Amino acid sequence: MSLFERNMAILQAVLAGQSYAECATTHALTKTAAMTAVRSILKALKEHTDITLNICTSPEYLRQHHEAILRALEAPVPTTSITHSAKAYLKQRFGKYYTSRAKEVAAAWPEIQKNFHATRESRDLLSMQTWLASEGYLVGDCVTDEMRDFAYEQLSKRVEGLDVREKRLRLSVKEVDVDASGLTLKVALAYGDHVVDKKIALKMLMQ
Repeated sequence: MSLFERNMAILQAVLAGQSYAECATTHALTKTAAMTAVRSILKALKEHTDITLNICTSPEYLRQHHEAILRALEAPVPTTSITHSAKAYLKQRFGKYYTSRAKEVAAAWPEIQKNFHATRESRDLLSMQTWLASEGYLVGDCVTDEMRDFAYEQLSKRVEGLDVREKRLRLSVKEVDVDASGLTLKVALAYGDHVVDKKIALKMLMQ
């Protein structure tokens, strides 16, 4: 469950009658963190829809506006984090409700890239790519978690148990650890009788 999905689940539980204490227990949070989760969803709704309610976490207030909140939740709201600069650009070019125009944003990606420095503003570009990917549009050099995990899994299968020799040199892969950051190979490097245990990290570079 993503952070957005968890926050949404807490809001829906509160609307359904649960207390913040109950939500906190369900999601292993503090009561304050559960209230913060609801506040973040309300802020997103205020930013991306025409809902007019206050950003108030009072259960009574939220249930009073139950129908309005449910209607607003039907509108496209980013489930990923978009940087402030990227938001400002998207709003200026595509309007306040740019999240409902993801297809148009994706189609304009080559031109959008020209408005951001590839190095200095890479975070802005990446945040937009990640949002578009969550909407089903892959642009630029975007790599989804599924693509990344597939690459790591295939590499892991091919290097696990590798044992190669060349003259007096030998490389033996003893263990492969895989996580979201990449692969870590625990290897034995040998030159004749001299053997050294080392770790080799492989990760995907974002360019």
